[in-house]
Amino acid sequence: MAGTLILKNGKKVPYKGGYEIIEGVVHFTGPKGNLYQLPESLIDFKKTEALAESKQVRTATAPTKDPDKTKENFAGMNIDEDGRYAGSNVQVQGSSDAVDVPVVPIGSGDDAQQDLNEQKALNERYQKRYSAKMSEISRLETALQAQREDQKHWESQRRNLEASYWSLEYIERRIMYAKNEIKRLEQQIRSVRKDARNIANEGRKAGAKNVSRGQ
Repeated sequence: MAGTLILKNGKKVPYKGGYEIIEGVVHFTGPKGNLYQLPESLIDFKKTEALAESKQVRTATAPTKDPDKTKENFAGMNIDEDGRYAGSNVQVQGSSDAVDVPVVPIGSGDDAQQDLNEQKALNERYQKRYSAKMSEISRLETALQAQREDQKHWESQRRNLEASYWSLEYIERRIMYAKNEIKRLEQQIRSVRKDARNIANEGRKAGAKNVSRGQ
């Protein structure tokens, strides 16, 4: 089975035998049998699937290709079968030749892998910062819950003062301390949540993916 991947900029990349998406990377076999990979974000899957469906409809009436034809039209350019296209963001697996399939002229196959590595590092950097803020929020919320429970405890002691071992003055101090801590922790949680949202927004603007929004 042969097909064509349509990129978001309109360029086309031929493949045979189907393709597979693994962790944001599309793996496929080129017309000459080499294995390639492309970032998933570059591909317009809606148009790719529409083209595949239209080809199936035309199969019964499609004209036979000239077996002596020595050129194929890839991405709107005539390229000899043995020719080379310098400038590909497709990476060849198991070969040092990464430039025989014409696609978006972004860089070499090594450049494509470098782009993937840089994207992964960018994602991890922002996710690490965001996760640290969310862990801090979790710790603060645990402390906040403890202070709320402490306030309830001392208010109960105040209501049952006659049966309490503690003096009213001491109980009032403990209640006031708990209230102040609750107020401080609530303010701190709001501040850290804002920091988390800012990190997520900053990451998205920088091109990072899968960085969650702060709540």
